[in-house]
Amino acid sequence: MLIFVICGYQKNRINMRWRYIVFFLLLIPVFIFRDYTPTNELKYISIAEEALTHGHYFTFYDHGEIYADKPPLYLWIVMLMQSIFGYVSPFMMSFFSVIPALVILFIMDKWTRNSLNKAERVSAASMLMTTCFFLGAALTVRMDMLMSMFIVLSLYSFYSLYTGTHHGAKKWLLPIFIFMAVFSKGPVGIIMPIVSIIIFLVSKKETRLIKDYLGIRQIGLIILLLGIWFAAVYAEGGETYLHNLLFKQTVGRSVNSFIHKHPFYYYLETMWYTFAPWIFFYLVSIYFIIKKRFIKTDFQRLFLIVISSTLVIMSMVSSKMEIYLLPVYPFVTYLCISVMKDIKSSKWIKATIIFPAAMLTLALPAYFIFGSKIIPNELIGDWNIIVSIACLSIGSAIALIEQIRYNRLFSAIQSLSYGLLAMIFMASFSLSKVNHDIGYKDLAKEADKLATEKGETYYCYKSQKMGYLDVYTEHPVDKISELKELEKLAAKQNFLLIVSDKKIQKEQDLKLYTSNMKRYSVGEFEIIMVNKNANQLIR
Repeated sequence: MLIFVICGYQKNRINMRWRYIVFFLLLIPVFIFRDYTPTNELKYISIAEEALTHGHYFTFYDHGEIYADKPPLYLWIVMLMQSIFGYVSPFMMSFFSVIPALVILFIMDKWTRNSLNKAERVSAASMLMTTCFFLGAALTVRMDMLMSMFIVLSLYSFYSLYTGTHHGAKKWLLPIFIFMAVFSKGPVGIIMPIVSIIIFLVSKKETRLIKDYLGIRQIGLIILLLGIWFAAVYAEGGETYLHNLLFKQTVGRSVNSFIHKHPFYYYLETMWYTFAPWIFFYLVSIYFIIKKRFIKTDFQRLFLIVISSTLVIMSMVSSKMEIYLLPVYPFVTYLCISVMKDIKSSKWIKATIIFPAAMLTLALPAYFIFGSKIIPNELIGDWNIIVSIACLSIGSAIALIEQIRYNRLFSAIQSLSYGLLAMIFMASFSLSKVNHDIGYKDLAKEADKLATEKGETYYCYKSQKMGYLDVYTEHPVDKISELKELEKLAAKQNFLLIVSDKKIQKEQDLKLYTSNMKRYSVGEFEIIMVNKNANQLIR
């Protein structure tokens, strides 16, 4: 892997198509060796399995409770994988995160081909792929990248129609892509492209053209498709489910959210790490764009409008998460790269590359000095980890040389990017060692083994997420919600109690009650053998 970093992969000699293949191959091992995370990934699989069991296709439930948070498309994909293969692995589902990310790279490259040279486009693709939350979304089994792909496709369709490079089918693809974006994740899929298109045309003083792209036929098609979806939801789930979908999950989250509620400046606080390691490059570039008025082309104008309007809208919405801004990442990266002809000689731009490269060059010595304090014990001394960090340090060092000695901005960007990707590739081969800290597969395996040996069932203590253990087990995992419930159950039967170490340390009564019980540690969890008529210490 170091060959790519050291021997000139950044010299733009490789066709973009092959670069996509390299991106894909570098990321796939992560999915092969890691477990699902319970917060979202395992949850979606559990919900999909429940839908298959009960024959639901438009309405979804999380252990019997209405789950109208997400539209059907992504859950249909999970259900399809489950139906075909009988199980769903991270590797299978990786294709629906990584491939949409690569489609976005392809569309953005095609979009800017007549405006940016190859070095600029290669640098933009490399920078986007290694921007923290874009890369994170590509490595996560979620529907966000799928929605972002459809948003990019819808805006590209509009731009193609606007510039006259495409006609006919594109006029109908525009509303279809907008609907598919909504059908992937939710309202952002329709708000972001429509608002951006309208503001762009207004800024061009071409308001009269709005009807050509978002006229009665296009909006009518979107409404028709939404109507079919809502009718199917009503037929399957009734008025209660439809109300939850249309009001609680849209108006409720927008006005006074019951979940992920944050102040309007939330994204200004989080961008420092979500756009890492390129945040300073993006901020300085956009500063110059605004101050020097570097917007010279229509695609730059549209990109800036997409970024600014989406940021304003998402900041006004009550419910906020870092991942909600994912659709703007491609536009931020390519807009900033598009103005480099004018500002790449600026000392401030050079500093935005030198600073993160210098910090990341120190990754390898930092590992040997502080590794034992910041890296899980299982990975200390692991050669995959050492080589992965060496890749990062070497790629960053090359970036420093390229920028400081040779003043090659784009080569520096690519060297740092490939160092980051090489690090992820090498580190992925050791992920299985820490899967007990990532997901529940090891926990479920140990619990099943103990339950079989002891002939006992098991319960989880005060954790909704541990209910998703049922993806790996043959039976549901019941939940105990309070200590008194635990005490009553222990008076009737023997069972295994699954509880997190944090809960035990936090609740002294629980700690005292289980202090003399036999236990098995799996990552951050304890499987405790609770015997009938155990000594009752709860008061």
